[in-house]
Amino acid sequence: MAGGRHRLLILTRSVTLERNAFRIPRGVDHVISVRPRWNADQPRTASYVVVRIWHDGNVEDIVGNLDRAAALVRANEIANTEGTVYLRAPDDVPSEGADPLFGEVTGTYQGQRFKRREDLRAAGLHRRTQGGIDWTSEGALAIVFAGGYAEDSWSETDPWYTGMGGQDRPGGRQVEDQVPTHGNRALLRNLRDGLPVRVIRRVGTGADYAYQYEGLYHVVDHTFGPSKDGPRVFRFQLRQLPH
Repeated sequence: MAGGRHRLLILTRSVTLERNAFRIPRGVDHVISVRPRWNADQPRTASYVVVRIWHDGNVEDIVGNLDRAAALVRANEIANTEGTVYLRAPDDVPSEGADPLFGEVTGTYQGQRFKRREDLRAAGLHRRTQGGIDWTSEGALAIVFAGGYAEDSWSETDPWYTGMGGQDRPGGRQVEDQVPTHGNRALLRNLRDGLPVRVIRRVGTGADYAYQYEGLYHVVDHTFGPSKDGPRVFRFQLRQLPH
């Protein structure tokens, strides 16, 4: 894929991603925050922009094209200057370990294999040792294809990843509709903002398995329709970034 996002016609009902419901603290009429932005000139990573968010939800860009650390420093400086606060989105649930990082991870390469989930975490590819989606309020950092949902479909040219939630147990039957929160909302943000996501796939059978890093992908479309068990699930279509 050359720099842009492909949009495909999918004949199932889609879900519109709504604006985050920020709660502005008392005494201020706006807050300062940081958001990632995909840069077509640097497609394998994301830069960050400092934004001003008003009480009515309107968002203004202030300064951009920064790395995450620089953006956080600048955001706090601007918040102090404007007499307000730096605020993370309310649905962001921090994970243990390294700060969120979109794009490539230094020291890793496509095709690299890891014995267990803890090894992925140690390498910085996926911060969670359980669950398929490593997400923040800004978007999804990484996903794991591990056979947890019957609707997952892996191929080198047209992979589809199933969202999270609605099962009676992990890897079990789909008993409820999935909802656009947590990891599902994060992947919708990747689609909306063009943010790359790291893709990891479990390979092997039985006890003889490993996790293989497949590289960086864009979320290029999504569907929301009946699962094989009936209740509706999100499915996300992926396209690999060029090497």
